[in-house]
Amino acid sequence: MLDTAKVKLFKGGGACENIPPTATTSSSEFPMLSGQARWKKLPGLEQELVQTYSILAECWIGSDMDKRVRAMGCKDDVTVEYGGSRYVEIDCTDIMPSIKGSYELSSTFDLVSGLPPQVAKVVNVIIGFFQSPTGQILLLMCHPDFGGVIGGDFCGWIFADTQDPKIGEWGTIGGVVTGIIDALLMGLLQRYCPGDDPELCTNIFKGAGDVGTILKKFRLKSTMTCSQDADKNGLLPMGVCHENWHTVVLKWTLGLDCENSPDPDTCGEIGLNMTSIDGVDEAVYADIEAQIITAKPGYKLAISKHPLNLKYGALINFAIEKILLPQLFGDGRDGLAAVDSYEDLIYALLAGRACINSGTCCDVFAESVLDKTGDFGGFLTKGLISGACDALATAGATYLRNTLLGLDTTSRFLIGTPLDDPCQLHDHDNNMKFDALGSKTKPCNWDASLDVGGYLYDPKGTFYSTSSK
Repeated sequence: MLDTAKVKLFKGGGACENIPPTATTSSSEFPMLSGQARWKKLPGLEQELVQTYSILAECWIGSDMDKRVRAMGCKDDVTVEYGGSRYVEIDCTDIMPSIKGSYELSSTFDLVSGLPPQVAKVVNVIIGFFQSPTGQILLLMCHPDFGGVIGGDFCGWIFADTQDPKIGEWGTIGGVVTGIIDALLMGLLQRYCPGDDPELCTNIFKGAGDVGTILKKFRLKSTMTCSQDADKNGLLPMGVCHENWHTVVLKWTLGLDCENSPDPDTCGEIGLNMTSIDGVDEAVYADIEAQIITAKPGYKLAISKHPLNLKYGALINFAIEKILLPQLFGDGRDGLAAVDSYEDLIYALLAGRACINSGTCCDVFAESVLDKTGDFGGFLTKGLISGACDALATAGATYLRNTLLGLDTTSRFLIGTPLDDPCQLHDHDNNMKFDALGSKTKPCNWDASLDVGGYLYDPKGTFYSTSSK
């Protein structure tokens, strides 16, 4: 609680707007509730008869060793006359803590909820690879909604109805092909399936299949730096503060004993520098305009909505291709090719990983199908099967990737705090320096938006600071 004050006089008046470094005269310290600052005489008043002053009151907590001023009040153009007396009452108002410095922010975004329909369709296809890989890859090959019937005439052998193909409604050889893919899938998941336990491998998709949840908690790290403090109105003009978004963090806990980890919160986290992401060819940086607002309790920071060169589609695509796919289907540590692209995923599901580097997967797939089914009197040919495989690996993979990257070709990503919900600022150690924005248990909200072909997409996001200096 403020309990100690000191009063300074500045001769000439008009000093409250820009207080000079040196006062004309100062009082001694006194207790705010019971004391007053008094002058029996003022320098030169006897000769000049009339003087004008600006009066500044500084208030602090008496137990503070550094006597850090926490509140002040000022009154301009106070006139005093020789031989008379003048009583002036000044209210001390809180001084805004300093925001100057750097703040490490942790932001979490829901990358998939509310996506434009054409993009959501593709994301759901990709999520399907983690939930039902066999059925999903055949739908991508044959469903007309996914860039046309990529597999051509081969799809008539797979599905009973090529106009409306459905998993489980198989054509002449659909059941055989799904059996081939299922067997390969168990091999891809070998490191998660000790021995031959189909039930255990099935359970993997209960844990790993909810990739949608992973993409709904997509974390980005950034640094907000303010080079100076706010003005008397709390304004931080454009360029005073800037942000640098530098790290992507995903959490993959399958196969890990996070409950017994020394730090369960960070168990399974995978962090990568933003500039290492394909399609992000420059630092994600922005100057920001903000205002510190007096609130109850304390202060809040309102960040104006501003453009950010964040490649949103590239982030989603990178998370899936370069992190999630290799985590489940093979990261190359066993000596075989890593599954870190849609093309590799298609090849691996149809023919296994051993053929990826040699480029023979579609031939291997065709031969394995014919070995199981025969050629039906020459109607089912190796060329037909391998051609469908090649088309899927090229056109299908391109369709998935380009749809996601298309998010970045329309307009810039806009971000700020909601107009009616600025971010709570904290001075936890009470040293007149803000040391936190929000908290882990009560994060601040982002107001983000992206215009995709006239469809306004508003990804949900929150943030809080993890440290400051």
